[in-house]
Amino acid sequence: MIDSLMLDLQRAVWGRQAVAASNNRQKRSPPFPPANSQQLERTEALIGFPLPEILRRIYLEVGNGGFGPEYGLLGIEGGADDGAGCTMVQKWFDARHDTLLHPRLKKLRPDYRLLPCIYCGCTVYLCLSGEFPEGPMWVYDQGARSRAKKFEVQTCTFSGILRLWLDGQKRVEPAASADGGSV
Repeated sequence: MIDSLMLDLQRAVWGRQAVAASNNRQKRSPPFPPANSQQLERTEALIGFPLPEILRRIYLEVGNGGFGPEYGLLGIEGGADDGAGCTMVQKWFDARHDTLLHPRLKKLRPDYRLLPCIYCGCTVYLCLSGEFPEGPMWVYDQGARSRAKKFEVQTCTFSGILRLWLDGQKRVEPAASADGGSV
């Protein structure tokens, strides 16, 4: 399944329809070229754990961000940022800090691995779980006034969101989980 997703992403991002396919909301430069293995190794050393295979392969085989749903996939070192100069690694440090302060997430485990990988605008990011990459995505709203609303679990998956984007859906509206979403 990952192999077919990688091929479809490569075609959409670098194929003849690259301009039409990069229908993210932000007008930005073309997608960043793929990261190299040294950039990936430095990223994993900074965050202290390996990236999930799907994200690792996207960075190495497709591109270092700047494409995808919403304002696009955040890159790693040398890749796309959120418009304020923050890559996935910088946003991961912010989210990590907030998970340590979040009452219920702190109880789950102190090293909860949420990777802010899709920028949605303002202070909102879609996060892939580094522990459960095939599981639901999380919304991380860094600007939420209430700690209870900073993290909300969703029903969509990372590969599902990418498939929706590949199918032409410009905006991804993740749905909160049945229990209301907040953790």
